[in-house]
Amino acid sequence: MKILNFTARKVYGYIPINMRFNDDLSIIVGSNGTGKTTGIQLMQAILCPNFKDLVTIPFESVELSIQYKKEVIYFKIVSKVC
Repeated sequence: MKILNFTARKVYGYIPINMRFNDDLSIIVGSNGTGKTTGIQLMQAILCPNFKDLVTIPFESVELSIQYKKEVIYFKIVSKVC
């Protein structure tokens, strides 16, 4: 399995996260508070799945695309606040 792309909108109400991954090695860098750890937690919550993190981390939407064997699989979750 290879992670291709991860996008999250309005994490904590204001943080946009866009991560594109290389074929060989990707390094995630950014200033404090830019969503690096939260992005990784959301990716893990989608792939494992971990509903607790998906419910407790506020976001508008998250999208994850992975490649498994030769097939590309897309996940999209849209949060609705009542």
